[in-house]
Amino acid sequence: MTRVFVLGIDGGTFDLIRPWVKQGKLPTFKKLIKGGVSGNLYSTIPPLTGPAWISMITGKNPGKHGCFDFMKWKKGSYEREPIDPVSLRDKTLWNIISGAGKRMCAINVPVTYPPQKVNGYLVAGLLTPSLKAELTYPSGFKKELLARVPGYRITTGMSFQPGKEKQLIEELYEITRQRTKLIKYMYKKEEFDFFMAVYGSPDIFTHYFWHHMDEKHPLHNPEKAKEFGNALLDYYIFLDKQIKMLMDMMRKDTLLIMVSDHGLGPYEKGVYINSWLMKKGYLKLKSEASTKLKYGLHMTGINLDNIYRFIQKLGLLNTTLLSKIGLNISMDKRSESIRKKVFRLFPIFLNFNDVDWKKTKAYSIGGYGQIYINLKGREPQGIVSKKDYNKVRDRLIRDLKKIVDPETHKPIDIKVLKKEGIYKGPYLKNAPDLFFIMKNFRYIAARYFEFGSPHLFGKPHRNLAGCHRLNGVFLAYGKEVQKGKIRNASITDIAPTVLHALGVDVPKDMDGMVLRDVYKKNSGLWKQKVAYAKGAKEKQKIVSVMDKIKL
Repeated sequence: MTRVFVLGIDGGTFDLIRPWVKQGKLPTFKKLIKGGVSGNLYSTIPPLTGPAWISMITGKNPGKHGCFDFMKWKKGSYEREPIDPVSLRDKTLWNIISGAGKRMCAINVPVTYPPQKVNGYLVAGLLTPSLKAELTYPSGFKKELLARVPGYRITTGMSFQPGKEKQLIEELYEITRQRTKLIKYMYKKEEFDFFMAVYGSPDIFTHYFWHHMDEKHPLHNPEKAKEFGNALLDYYIFLDKQIKMLMDMMRKDTLLIMVSDHGLGPYEKGVYINSWLMKKGYLKLKSEASTKLKYGLHMTGINLDNIYRFIQKLGLLNTTLLSKIGLNISMDKRSESIRKKVFRLFPIFLNFNDVDWKKTKAYSIGGYGQIYINLKGREPQGIVSKKDYNKVRDRLIRDLKKIVDPETHKPIDIKVLKKEGIYKGPYLKNAPDLFFIMKNFRYIAARYFEFGSPHLFGKPHRNLAGCHRLNGVFLAYGKEVQKGKIRNASITDIAPTVLHALGVDVPKDMDGMVLRDVYKKNSGLWKQKVAYAKGAKEKQKIVSVMDKIKL
């Protein structure tokens, strides 16, 4: 029987990996690419870590598993609350593999807190609140974990601050070392049928250090580049060595599948779409005196985005005070409703409590370009009828396409997608009604504050220099894997491909298909009959969407 090892490189992109391989910088990646099958792995829309990893481990699009962001609808409210495995409507790889009697181990996969019962071990990843939480299954394994990897960290608790780059770099290196140490220990613990582990640091590294190597980036500073211009490359060289250590210990019957949840590229401007919706009349504020005061302050620059930047300049982002008031947006705070904390303690700032929902037709919440229609029967105070739904949405699309780029003074490069062209499934009704992509994700909708700025465009929020792309990484390597490239692989293909390799029946409602083309013709896995026949027609629909928006 084949053993499967899925190695996740959060935020990994061939846009960086392939050029560095050609330069001879990454020998392990070169070995994997030359000796196996590789190609882009198309992510979810939007390409966010939460829904992307969930789609990967369920084999289903967000319309079927119901998670479209890091947050989910809070019943009867315009607010959101964090997603977690309990909220997933579908079986994950863990359930299916364990149910088939296979032994498994999963380490640091995002959105796996609280850990589910599995036939083996599970160490929760991103969105785990802290090490004080119950982060392992079985629960008693936590003690063994902390003894074997002292000082273990799920992700960094540091917020990026200019002038403290070296501290963050060392933190990310140490987290990567710890992850490798735990993977090696668990891999040798017993012979697992399925093993999955994720390195999360590549995503954080690329978010904050892209501009140092990119001379065309608006945040590029030649002086800073002298010190940090090679920081991202140096980290990938280090990661390359970590992966080699893992490959050296793998058994010969192992099928290695390397994946990333999304790609990454330069991030040049923040987009505050609620400000635009307000100016266009889609979103209305209350006429109360308190709201008018907040709006006046907002327009004069006293808003959450500027307050955040000011506190960041003071170097106070990691203080206890900042944690208490909700402005310490560090990586391990993603599981909290930051918006709720901030606005509860700072009522002077404009927020959704100031929106007149009885006059509002559309609003945006979440990141990367999500717009919702204030629909009757779905939203608590919806005003747009089902009859007028398409009329309002089509007008929104026309108006979005007229937005002018502040740099070129011409209509901006924008793609606007309707939800039914992206998702399908029983939870389609909860999906964003529109999704827009500006300049191939170079301009990104700010996700943390509903009204961060009075302007449509602003500086990248939170000092980010890189942001997500649709083109993630797929790479397969093993004795039955052929050499070459693969096209149109989707993130939903990973789950059925894993199950097929393990000899486990693939649920018929999975959207993904088994990637049989990665195997050598006449090899055992190529000959092995796929246990479900779902596919060509539905898969073609997914591919056609990807081809349409390919960037």
